[in-house]
Amino acid sequence: MKYLYPILAFMLVGCGLARQQYFEKDYMVGDTKMANVGDVMVAWEQGTKNHVYNYVVSGVKSELIYNGLSDSTIYIAYR
Repeated sequence: MKYLYPILAFMLVGCGLARQQYFEKDYMVGDTKMANVGDVMVAWEQGTKNHVYNYVVSGVKSELIYNGLSDSTIYIAYR
């Protein structure tokens, strides 16, 4: 019984240490993109992930959505 508490403490600390920052994107600089109106052109996500259990602890996903073209103006929405 006296060894149970140190083991539990070690396990809880280990779960907290399993977190790490991440940044994922679906584009490369210089790539040409083709999109229909309403399609996501570029997306990226960043936050904290538990790499032991492979789930996102906290994060933000951002997207640029193509909304059309008028003369020489490209309309893009940010979500």
